[in-house]
Amino acid sequence: MISHDSLGYSFRETLATPVYSSDVSINLIDLKRLSERKLPYESTLRRVILSEPDLIPRESFLSKLAIWLNILYAELRRWNVNEYSTPNPPKVTSPKSRDY
Repeated sequence: MISHDSLGYSFRETLATPVYSSDVSINLIDLKRLSERKLPYESTLRRVILSEPDLIPRESFLSKLAIWLNILYAELRRWNVNEYSTPNPPKVTSPKSRDY
């Protein structure tokens, strides 16, 4: 059984400085390189990502990520990329009515 005061696990020795979310920046350099290599030149997503600064705040990244994913999925549909699209769901039919 591990106690809170055992070696390597102690609340008393914590001297960590709190990190506020506004202090955390996300580096987009690798994402920019990936988009240059993998996305077509005419891609809207490619242009949007490349137009971003190299470092952005975490909150900004999280809100932009949702938008970037929407653009990506729209472009994949437009390019007819089936690997990333969901399979066609089975057709739902109403139950046959019985004449009693």
